Amino acid sequence: MTYVSAGKECELSVYFNPPGNSERGFGKTRWLAQTFPLLSDTWPDYIVVKYRASSPEVFLHISIKATAPSGAPTGPDLISVTVSPYNQNYKAYQLWAAFYTSPLSLLPPALYALVVRAPDAPDNLRYHWQSQEATELYPAGKAWHSNDDGASWDELPTTDLLFELWGRPSSAPNPQPDVISNWAILTIAYYNSFDGVIITVTTDNPCHLYIRISDQFPQKHIHPAESRGAQVQTYIDQCFVAFTDIEQTEPGDTLVHIFDVAPWETCQTKWFYFWGTKRRQPVPSATPIFVYHKKSAAAPPIPWTLLLTEPWLGPVPQPGYALLLYEPWTPP
Repeated sequence: MTYVSAGKECELSVYFNPPGNSERGFGKTRWLAQTFPLLSDTWPDYIVVKYRASSPEVFLHISIKATAPSGAPTGPDLISVTVSPYNQNYKAYQLWAAFYTSPLSLLPPALYALVVRAPDAPDNLRYHWQSQEATELYPAGKAWHSNDDGASWDELPTTDLLFELWGRPSSAPNPQPDVISNWAILTIAYYNSFDGVIITVTTDNPCHLYIRISDQFPQKHIHPAESRGAQVQTYIDQCFVAFTDIEQTEPGDTLVHIFDVAPWETCQTKWFYFWGTKRRQPVPSATPIFVYHKKSAAAPPIPWTLLLTEPWLGPVPQPGYALLLYEPWTPP
């Protein structure tokens, strides 16, 4: 799963997990959670979860919830993301960065719960969260599990579910300036290269863009939303089930943004949209989903052939080209 990191000044701010020695399974009705604090002396950027999937057909849901006085997760999702099962090496442990930048930094300091679930799984062991089983565990939070879709929670007293929280110390500049202007695309152009497509866009304001691109048709998901105190399935989200993020070639904030997307085969269709930053901070602007079908490729490179060699200069290694002309009057 491709993701973009938070920048060179990003550093581990709360906790770094030791190597895991076990794992905890979750799936259809079994949820797992690890609590952790968000502190006032850090600007959190993203969370990394270490997990393994038993099969590649089930979507993984990761969310942040508040905690009850007992320390257990409670209430609706404060932030949530869905991880695609496609293009995953589902037999090996993987690191996936969730809650990148702005949503996490908007939460006030408190104890929160990192919750994982796979409600579409056929059983309760479809995913496995790597864990550390020991007597001395992460002191700032606890591991929890639920066997009834999060209705009730029980503590796992000898388990630490591995995660990392990355961010900036409070001494660093606030990564959320009060005012950051939005951006909009003015023009978009395509050039078919030999092995890909070069996409050039212009924007009305300087910004730094990324293209999120997929060769699979976008999917539609319905997420729960709270309406008058009740959870209803009304929030529709269109997303890519497998994608790659490519950064523009120009450094810094610019008005012209060039993306060299390769490989891109002839007669292949891809879907994509753009998102970006300004002064290295996230901007809420985004674009609709574009679609482009590559109809033809540029001409292949011209093959070069050795036409003339001068043997008095010494032996010339022959790289496999055809020798068309030789000067025999010069002794070897």
